[in-house]
Amino acid sequence: MNANNNNESPFGEVIHSYTRAQALADGVQVEVSKVAAEAGIRFPVFLTRTVYDA
Repeated sequence: MNANNNNESPFGEVIHSYTRAQALADGVQVEVSKVAAEAGIRFPVFLTRTVYDA
């Protein structure tokens, strides 16, 4: 890796990416921020579908 090029990842090229927006649209993640806010949590909270369903 060229130390002068800050755009290169130390892990190499990204092969595939999957955004949170895609996970929400696909139903893989569920936003539970409103419920978490009732418990005093002030940041966005997401659960996997498996955890949410359990």
